[in-house]
Amino acid sequence: MQPLISIIIPTYNRSQVLGGAVDSLLLQSYENWECLIVDDGSTDYTEELVDFYIQKDSRIKYLVRRTNPKGASHCRNVGLEKANGKYLMFLDSDDQLFSYALSNRLDILRKSPGSDFYIFPMYMKNNNLMRRMSIKPEDYKGEYLKKFLTNNISWGIMCVLWDVNFIRKLNGFKVDYPRLNDPELHIRALLKYDNYTLAHDQMPDSIYRVNNPNFRDRFLIADNYIKSLLLFIPDIAEELEDNNMHECIPLLRNYLKHFFSLHYAEVTRVDLLKLLKVSRNSGVITGKEYWKLNAILNLILVYNKLLRRHRNILANSLE
Repeated sequence: MQPLISIIIPTYNRSQVLGGAVDSLLLQSYENWECLIVDDGSTDYTEELVDFYIQKDSRIKYLVRRTNPKGASHCRNVGLEKANGKYLMFLDSDDQLFSYALSNRLDILRKSPGSDFYIFPMYMKNNNLMRRMSIKPEDYKGEYLKKFLTNNISWGIMCVLWDVNFIRKLNGFKVDYPRLNDPELHIRALLKYDNYTLAHDQMPDSIYRVNNPNFRDRFLIADNYIKSLLLFIPDIAEELEDNNMHECIPLLRNYLKHFFSLHYAEVTRVDLLKLLKVSRNSGVITGKEYWKLNAILNLILVYNKLLRRHRNILANSLE
């Protein structure tokens, strides 16, 4: 018997791209699937669009998140609770699958039965440029945990085919994270279990679209990023402690490096200090590093005040 695969798509005001994701499912050569589209409270014509697809194909279902908090992770968990499939995968509303994706994944599953999850290569598309995101056999097993801990994200959310009982045992996603939901889940899966299969020699079967934020969005992204880090760092540090991997906690500093290199100027100093304290208390940075970074932040603050003052002097000189 052909097993049922559940595909969960969270969405929020993405009606302009959601159709592409659903169309890619309708083109699948493997036909025993269901698609659960979980709406996060859209105010555009998402419901009408999904209803159009439901009229075409009864395998498509429409769910609405009814409880807080808002967010894609909560929507994914709603879909996870309602899914009927033996296997499950997540797809974002602007991602797409190639027509052979589901049949290809089931072929690998038959060749390597019994794994808790299966990982497949994908393409990353940025504007009109597309590159393959590969997974390599020589990095097998423990090396991938280290990669995720150092912010070297090795696969996207659509790359994984889950045994539904296994991901339910993980309790799905952490719903309070505005970002970092995917690496957090994958780190937990890799920490607790090593019964997974890397389909490293397969052609990519999905397309992840890179969204380039505009200037206004950068402040929201930065705010969501630091809120997530304030939860992610202590949570993962605790998981590492529970698994007797205390020595790996400092690897998480790469998430700090990434944040500081992109967003430190777009959040408040108060939030930056909170992040440093959480990182110190979790063992990601040492006490000495904490005070060093604190001093650097104070110097930057003074510099910025002087810079604003000089700008005002220049502007006033024109009066």
